[in-house]
Amino acid sequence: MKRYSLFGVFYTATDYERATQRIMENARKRMSFGVSALAVHGLITAYRDRHFGNLVNQIDMVVPDGQPVRWALNSFYQVNLKDRIYGPALTLAVLGAANAEGLSVFLFGSTQTTLTRFSAFIQQRFPKPTAAFRPLVTLRSCASSSTRTCCSTTKYGPQREHGTTYSQSPRMI
Repeated sequence: MKRYSLFGVFYTATDYERATQRIMENARKRMSFGVSALAVHGLITAYRDRHFGNLVNQIDMVVPDGQPVRWALNSFYQVNLKDRIYGPALTLAVLGAANAEGLSVFLFGSTQTTLTRFSAFIQQRFPKPTAAFRPLVTLRSCASSSTRTCCSTTKYGPQREHGTTYSQSPRMI
């Protein structure tokens, strides 16, 4: 999938189906693959803080999680995106695909209470994947890390570790 620069941040012009397919392809191969659904706030933060922007650009797939970002991509590059890629909706799509294939899901971020509640939600709605959790980590705290598996653009950002798929943000849907 082609990536397009908006003020120095490289977005992938995609839809839910193609994004989910690409995530699942990497999960099946047990390949590390970072994804972020980045809206305007993240874009502006990355623009103003070039170090942060460089870290965001190390993420394998940044999708437009915001109508203004989608509008800009359509206006500047005529990519004809029909909708933004809302992080929680992408999470549900990935969880559904992981459930269908019996793959495990790795979540990180938020509080233990939220992770516990989200785990219960996953078990009810998607019974096949096994969920694993990691405490809150931010992209800024990963700046000195040599591993790309520790990438997040927000305090609830995405992560994928070896042999697992991942969820965007551990929120109750």
